[in-house]
Amino acid sequence: MELGNVYFEKYKILDVLGRGGSSEVYLAENIKMQTKWAIKKTSKSEDKINLLAEPNILKNLDHIYIPKIIDIEEDEQSFYIIEEFVEGINLKTYKMRHPVIEMNLILTWAIKLCDVLKYLHSKKPHPIIYRDMKPENIMLMEDGKIKVIDFGIAREFKEDCLNDTIPIGTKGYAAPEQYGIGQSDERTDIFSLGMTLYYLLTSKNLTNPPYQIQWTEQLNTDESHQLLQIVLKCCEILPSNRYQNIEALESDLANLLHSEISEPVIQKKSMEISSNGGNSLNLNKTVTIGMLGVANGVGVTHAAIMLAQVLSKNNKVALIEFNDSKHFEAIMKVTQGESTLEKKQFVYNKVHYYMDTTYSQFLTNHREQFRFVILDLGSYDQLRDVDEFVRADVRIVVGHGMDWKIGEIERFYGVTRGYDPNNRWNYLIPFLDQKGIKDVKEVVGGKVFPLPYQMNPFSTTQEVKKIFEKLLGSS
Repeated sequence: MELGNVYFEKYKILDVLGRGGSSEVYLAENIKMQTKWAIKKTSKSEDKINLLAEPNILKNLDHIYIPKIIDIEEDEQSFYIIEEFVEGINLKTYKMRHPVIEMNLILTWAIKLCDVLKYLHSKKPHPIIYRDMKPENIMLMEDGKIKVIDFGIAREFKEDCLNDTIPIGTKGYAAPEQYGIGQSDERTDIFSLGMTLYYLLTSKNLTNPPYQIQWTEQLNTDESHQLLQIVLKCCEILPSNRYQNIEALESDLANLLHSEISEPVIQKKSMEISSNGGNSLNLNKTVTIGMLGVANGVGVTHAAIMLAQVLSKNNKVALIEFNDSKHFEAIMKVTQGESTLEKKQFVYNKVHYYMDTTYSQFLTNHREQFRFVILDLGSYDQLRDVDEFVRADVRIVVGHGMDWKIGEIERFYGVTRGYDPNNRWNYLIPFLDQKGIKDVKEVVGGKVFPLPYQMNPFSTTQEVKKIFEKLLGSS
């Protein structure tokens, strides 16, 4: 592809992003929409069986950590994948620049990668096997999110195929079965993910002698040793000795992450909550409170505003919208007027509202010292980033209080309990009586609090204040 030329009647080539093997990646501009896209050109090979032969499968992939593929073109020699342009650096480059990466960051990335693989492996009628998990294929963006790129050798798993057609994958990360001695399946991706984690821990892979995972000084902590045990299980030679599914691996990683960042987090933040004459809550340092709904429509924003109003009586409070509801925009329109709709923040009733931002951007751009930062994460079904909730100092799950809706709480708990093995999450349920509290406790095994009815979230009552004092005091 030539710089400056227009291909497929709409994509003008602006730059070369990379070359390697039989592939080239270009930056292109849609001349009609004036939007930027990446185009990956891959040479055709008759014996290469992969998802490029099934363009509709690739185009239908829809996951927050996978760049959106909008089209696949082809000519006699090559396939051309047109996909979302991801700006950032890959994790290999990041590791070279940062030889020591914090354990909780590695674990956070690992759980996100598990989420990607879980999504691919659950595709119907056949699971999609990625087959090329490696640090170079994981992009880290400025906002801290990751994207898994390069689906050029992904394939569907079909039980009637006994072996991979040809050896394929990346040396140092590819599982043994990718070299023609067996068929790739879900456990193949688990092997490659394990090798990726080993690299992020040690800067090593299996491309150099002694061609095996070995102890290094970077592994000289309890936490890294525990992660190494997970890596070793991922990277067993025989697939039958590895984790048999991504859910089992994800659960072990989540348990390790929880023990790494959750046990000391309250002490680390010096969280000392006490009653001051029954009128206020006092804390020594900034506390982040994550609020998440078990499903759509449970009233997370309503509850978050109520909590913010209670805390704002004697503290500086920020409330950040980390969902796509646009509720804050509607509140700003009503309270501030039409002329302010270009703004990304406003203050109402002493609470500072922020929208269309990430937590890292918030910390960078707004240097005020807030006593409390409340994250309105919306519903779990549409959650952008679960680790923002997991890393919060106080985690509040909002659920339905109606009897016929308690099943939603049970389903949520079943899906997420790996992130909370010690039952440290708080469940806040509207309109709940004592019997309801008992029923929900039997499901979640943790702390459950009723949220009294209050039509206007911007005003507070003593009843609401006492509930939140009790909740925060028990966290």
